[in-house]
Amino acid sequence: MQRYNGTLFRRAAVPTVAAGGVVLLVATVVAGMDGLVGAVLGVGVVLVFFGFGLVVSRWTAASPPTTVMGLAMMSYLLKITLLALLLVVFRDTRLFATEAFAAAVLVCTVVWLAAEVRAFATTKMLYVDPADGGDP
Repeated sequence: MQRYNGTLFRRAAVPTVAAGGVVLLVATVVAGMDGLVGAVLGVGVVLVFFGFGLVVSRWTAASPPTTVMGLAMMSYLLKITLLALLLVVFRDTRLFATEAFAAAVLVCTVVWLAAEVRAFATTKMLYVDPADGGDP
């Protein structure tokens, strides 16, 4: 599973960065530098949050299923908490265009998830590792 995480990350990150570039361009045209800063932060949040999920998956690949599920739930809780904290801290900010931030997060999240599902569905992954020898 570990060797597939790098593939999944690349196959999800590349389209997300491309979509992020489009959002950056649109946000800059619509809202100027404030839009650019907001969009950069939004793209960064998505890449860091979803990348962190794959890192946790990689760390726990050889662990028992209960450990994997527990750490996956903890990483999800951490990401949601950090996102909520970001939204509260920057609620009334004038440092960047919050609309551009929201648009970047929304677009990049949808692109990341679609690309990750496609990457997972098209990756040839062995369910049984022949190197194990097949012994239970």
